Amino acid sequence: MFTSSGSFSFVSSLGLPLPGFIAVIVAVMEVVGGLLLIVGLGTRWVSLWYVFEMIEIPNMGFIAPQGKPGVGAELDLLLLFSALVLLAHGSGRLSIEHDLLKREL
Repeated sequence: MFTSSGSFSFVSSLGLPLPGFIAVIVAVMEVVGGLLLIVGLGTRWVSLWYVFEMIEIPNMGFIAPQGKPGVGAELDLLLLFSALVLLAHGSGRLSIEHDLLKREL
């Protein structure tokens, strides 16, 4: 699953359109978005992406194992609320946006 072919086959098993494109976009945004959040650059835009992603995960059937509704939702909800906090508050004083750019992107 943690290879490009595994990600492609997993996304295509969900029945989503353009599974290769979706797999690449999600993988790139996870890595690049995570790095941007670490350095504090484009925090609100990346957080907006993660809010969208965490809202869509339950719609794709990722949260609940078969026969156990609601089990496994804790991490996804934690990530959703964390992204909402970053979206509301921005990156803060120790970020590239605040120190070097003197404005938010």
